[in-house]
Amino acid sequence: MLLSVIISCYQSEKHIKSCLQALISQTHSSMEIIVVDAGSSDRTLEIIETQFPNVTLIKEKRIGVGRALNRGLNIATGDLIAIDFNTDEVAREDWAEELVRSHLKFGPGLIIGTTRLKPDGKISEQGIRLRFTTFTHKLRYNEQHDPNSLIGEVDFVGLSSFRQDLLNRNKEVDEKYLFYGADADFNLRARLNGYKVITNPKAVTTHEGSAISSRNGLRFTILQTYGGLRLVFLHGSKKRVLITVGYTLFYLNFVYLCMVGLNLVSRGRISSSPRLKMQQILGRIIGVYKFVRKIPEWLIDRRSFNTKILI
Repeated sequence: MLLSVIISCYQSEKHIKSCLQALISQTHSSMEIIVVDAGSSDRTLEIIETQFPNVTLIKEKRIGVGRALNRGLNIATGDLIAIDFNTDEVAREDWAEELVRSHLKFGPGLIIGTTRLKPDGKISEQGIRLRFTTFTHKLRYNEQHDPNSLIGEVDFVGLSSFRQDLLNRNKEVDEKYLFYGADADFNLRARLNGYKVITNPKAVTTHEGSAISSRNGLRFTILQTYGGLRLVFLHGSKKRVLITVGYTLFYLNFVYLCMVGLNLVSRGRISSSPRLKMQQILGRIIGVYKFVRKIPEWLIDRRSFNTKILI
């Protein structure tokens, strides 16, 4: 069973070698690896072209994650497809084998996710639930990993694997998600089409997770807020949309301002951590502003969804 792994990539010279080396060393050898680069100016492209000639590389200019994944999906030939494998992620040698085995065992109609571990070995993600007030809740976060834990149904997964025929129903990834939310949206639309989403505890990767967010905290927060609000707006009830905007713009920012204030009072200066919180406050404000400006356009998108599943 051929597995196509699609990676959206940007400025990843620090991680891309270990990421790709782990993928080409899998015990399941029937794989194709597709990297879609969004205009990297560091050594990312050089490393891929010189050290991984069998990897399919698509060079683009600055494009969002949604469009990058679609570029990969357009040429993927695998019976199974995995999106969005992150460049700061390293797969265990039997990762692909476990995914293929679980798809053969459980049959069609499923999205099967990966168990992502933090560098310290504790769980970073083993399926995600959508909460009423905040965007997401990672199941078993920071717990010890148990490969024999039960495979339960979840709302969505960050690294999705699915059979090729899902694309006939979901069509493609929503390209209006520039960074955050594309994976959740893809999973939710699959569920509306009758699919179930589960996580395989034996298909494991180690995910650094901070590589993108630490590179540009302000831009990361803007895109995360923007994408999260679009996700809620398209799939959630009107009440949920209002609560999420209020929670994001007022409650979270109020809490962060209090933390910065306490740090200033206790230390007499703003240390690095509160400075990051100030970036996040500003990023959320800008993200909400960008979201509000797009509401007229997104109303058309919202009407095209079956909102039977409310978040």
